[in-house]
Amino acid sequence: QAWQGPADSVRSPSHQSLQAGRDKQQLSMAQEDVFLSPRPAEELYLIGEDPHQLHSLVGQPRYESDLLRLRGLLAQWSKETADSVPAHISADSFDRETGERLEFETREGYRGTTPGEDLQAWQVHSPGPR
Repeated sequence: QAWQGPADSVRSPSHQSLQAGRDKQQLSMAQEDVFLSPRPAEELYLIGEDPHQLHSLVGQPRYESDLLRLRGLLAQWSKETADSVPAHISADSFDRETGERLEFETREGYRGTTPGEDLQAWQVHSPGPR
């Protein structure tokens, strides 16, 4: 899903202006990124050279070893902290275009599994790799 922020920001005049610019195809690359969906599974940036994180280095051979190292650290952190990626995440509670609240027939229709819930992460007291 695109990361457009919370419902109140989607209803804001600035976000509505971005939507209008998107519809007219008048956005900069950075502005278009707000609406990118689905997001890439991985992104890698040199923040010093690309502070707005617009040019992912994933897939560039020069940065493959960095990506592999970071994948390993994430896997280690997930294991040590009992974090997980839920198979069934909670649905959006608001419309990403209008910001209006979405109604669900049942709580179960909305409520998914939180990260780490399946591994009982709340019982783990590890900060992860340092």
